[in-house]
Amino acid sequence: MLPSVVFIQQVRTPSSEVWIVDESRTRREQLAQIDIHYPSSGVDVTVALLRPLSNSDLASLLAYIDSELISSADAADGNLRFRVIHGGIKISTRYMVLIMRTILAALLSMMLGCGDAPKPSTAAKSVDPPKEAPKPRPKEHESQPQSSPKKIPAPPVPAPSPPTFEEAIEWVSARGEALKKEIDGELETKKKRLTEDELLVFDAIMGKPFTGVDLANVDVDRFLRKNGFEKLIWYKAIEYAVDEKRTFFRQLAKLAWDHSPKTRLKGKEWLLNMAIDWGSIDDVRGRGIFQIMQDVVSKSREITAEERDVIVKLVGEEFWLNRP
Repeated sequence: MLPSVVFIQQVRTPSSEVWIVDESRTRREQLAQIDIHYPSSGVDVTVALLRPLSNSDLASLLAYIDSELISSADAADGNLRFRVIHGGIKISTRYMVLIMRTILAALLSMMLGCGDAPKPSTAAKSVDPPKEAPKPRPKEHESQPQSSPKKIPAPPVPAPSPPTFEEAIEWVSARGEALKKEIDGELETKKKRLTEDELLVFDAIMGKPFTGVDLANVDVDRFLRKNGFEKLIWYKAIEYAVDEKRTFFRQLAKLAWDHSPKTRLKGKEWLLNMAIDWGSIDDVRGRGIFQIMQDVVSKSREITAEERDVIVKLVGEEFWLNRP
């Protein structure tokens, strides 16, 4: 099935993944984009084909997604939904998010009736208002009605201030602990679904502390995802990133935080996704990324296009745009 096809993961969050399918690593010709979403039950998969495929190649592609990219535990109830779009348009995930937010904002405005009121036609003839009939004078024994007191409008409620960096880090750590509680409640049930050989592999993985090398291991990552342990990956990645004994992530995240004023308004979720991504980076590569970011801020050397893409993928484009 399409022997030269390469699957490249672009985005990973607790509830979704985005993969790019290229024809080869050298030609970098995009064939399709795969969006995988994990709602409360089942799995939703959207495959946007950017080039036509034969029926047999398409069937092979869907079979590969089912067997290699999607957790068998999440699709165990048979509620796996595929949607294939032909003739898709190449739109980066970042701009797709902006487009969806714009559409949602417009729909919300229409639902709440916040749009401009229709203006009267300029062709309408003006009509003088009818003259009011003179009001009868009150009799002497009748009391004059008292005017109701004017209502003083309530002061506007100030918008909540964005979290500080330390508050966002604490929230990410607390989210990791919440994930751990969910994992503890599900672990034994999911382990019962494993075969005897799979259980041996799982016990070997869990028998030693996770490190950046383990989290960056493609085989470990694929095994855990395939058997429904995505939350375990996220928890271990968060735990690894916010560990107080390890300062690289905190230093890197603080550097990105200080140079991304607009992005940090989303501070908690942004930092959470960054921590999960950091968990899939080994120590050596992590130090290299941090050094690149320091070089960007200090302007000590020219940054290559490849290095720019690495830091933009991890911390966002605003850091690069706001470089000194």
